[in-house]
Amino acid sequence: MLTSANFSGVDFRGLNNIAFKAKDINIAQKTQTQLSKEENEREILDLSLNAGIKVIFEDTLNKTLISLNLTEQNFKTLKDNFNKNNNFYQREDGSIRLNGEAENFISSWFYDFAHELNFLNADSNKDKLINGNETNNAYAHASLITFGPNSVTFNTLGKISYALAGYSNLSIEEGINTRIEQDKDLNGEIKFSEKFSQKDLNIFANTARNIAQGEDEDLEFKSKKEDLLQKVLTQGINALNQKELEEFKFKYPKEYENLKQEQVKFELSKDFLG
Repeated sequence: MLTSANFSGVDFRGLNNIAFKAKDINIAQKTQTQLSKEENEREILDLSLNAGIKVIFEDTLNKTLISLNLTEQNFKTLKDNFNKNNNFYQREDGSIRLNGEAENFISSWFYDFAHELNFLNADSNKDKLINGNETNNAYAHASLITFGPNSVTFNTLGKISYALAGYSNLSIEEGINTRIEQDKDLNGEIKFSEKFSQKDLNIFANTARNIAQGEDEDLEFKSKKEDLLQKVLTQGINALNQKELEEFKFKYPKEYENLKQEQVKFELSKDFLG
């Protein structure tokens, strides 16, 4: 994880800002007797799609048990950091019931995907994936990287729909595995310095140097284009003047159509509610 704000002559601004933050969860530690008794008393919502090690934990909003598969490396990461106080209880079927700190960590990232980003409700056909029209009702934490002469700036922009972000075929299971990989210190917060690898930062630094040397006019155009997108994401499409609106329609035709549809839905909702 890079901690320096200056990297090979390039100023990285906001690198230690938080890109993603999990919900604060505090589930009480359970005894082995409680965990054993629970096996026959509580149903489980299975969200697993891929091979891996099946773990079980609580959804604190719905008070239900959730199961999904972690990669072997991610499960090892959990055990290496939280392997105490009966935090990993093996059930008769071989699955691992998380407990204590391990459960709180996974439940906190689950809450973010399932409820803050609305994956659970958006999955209307219950196939455990967000795709098709479901992407209009699920969200992503948007961030923006702006390049300037010898500078790279990282900003968070709030939530946008997955349709607007252009994503599809995403699952809660995949999201949680990704967050474990990114959350290097397992504290429920992911800084931009954790999100991006050293290789990514080298690429960003080269991009900023090219702009400083006047070698990449396309990237200067891209930065201006991203500034326009940032204005729409933070202030709404109505904040654009006529010239900016025409630019946005030209540069972001797909996003413009998605925003138009969302605005129509909003207006219909207002009319319906009187």
